[in-house]
Amino acid sequence: MLNTSSPEIHVLTTSKCNLRCIYCGISGEHTDSSQHIDMDEKILSKIITILSKEDFVKNVTFSGGEVTTRKDWMEITDRFIKVNCQVNAILNLQRILKDSEVSFLMNFSTLLISIDSANRSILAETRLHSKLEHISLNIIKLKSEILRSGSKTNLRATSVIGTRNFEQLTDLLY
Repeated sequence: MLNTSSPEIHVLTTSKCNLRCIYCGISGEHTDSSQHIDMDEKILSKIITILSKEDFVKNVTFSGGEVTTRKDWMEITDRFIKVNCQVNAILNLQRILKDSEVSFLMNFSTLLISIDSANRSILAETRLHSKLEHISLNIIKLKSEILRSGSKTNLRATSVIGTRNFEQLTDLLY
């Protein structure tokens, strides 16, 4: 039975990404980067208008590409927060976050950190341009801010498991 009491929507604010994951159909290595675009402001405004009138859709997950590659990502997501949406995001954490961005992310309910391997060579092979050090530094910054601010933001890992990284599953889980 489909539970429609609390639907969730995913908003693809951009198809631009700072990685080229071998399996990604949105911004992967086999896609044409000239076709990567940001969602039009008019469309975003229409979505926000619809959500502000509806009582039942309040769970919004931002995804992309990489949400934080869009220059106005904080302004956009804040508009959803202001219409009482519970906001979440899927992030690759490859760009070192500024302190102001880390602080702003404490307004999110859940941050899904996309990491597909804890092994540097597999990560480099499957997620072109990826740096494990950037992910680690950003996770430390986010955890520190959660503790400092008392935020209820959940940090969770999400992974695409395939033939190349399945042996790393235990490392990702622990």
